[in-house]
Amino acid sequence: QPKPQPKPVPETTKPQPPPAPKFTTGTLEFLYQRNNAEGKTIAILTFTGSDGIPDTLTLGIGDSTPAFRVLSISENAVVIQDASGKKGSIPLNQSRKIAIPK
Repeated sequence: QPKPQPKPVPETTKPQPPPAPKFTTGTLEFLYQRNNAEGKTIAILTFTGSDGIPDTLTLGIGDSTPAFRVLSISENAVVIQDASGKKGSIPLNQSRKIAIPK
């Protein structure tokens, strides 16, 4: 008579750590807006990424960086969409934290 086969013991799986976030945070400050030589409205912004080094940027509506896209510019605020897809307004002479790619 054949011996019964031992039942396989299910392997215990260790809980997987949560996936690492795809984003970190940076700071974007709206300094002022003006028209360039072609008459296009541009925003002058200071962007500080995870390296902590501020970078002054001159961007128009529709312009983008890997961290954000400029959606609109007025005298009082710039509206951006960050790397996570979140939209937000940054008032003149103020800054806000935004999601940036790691």
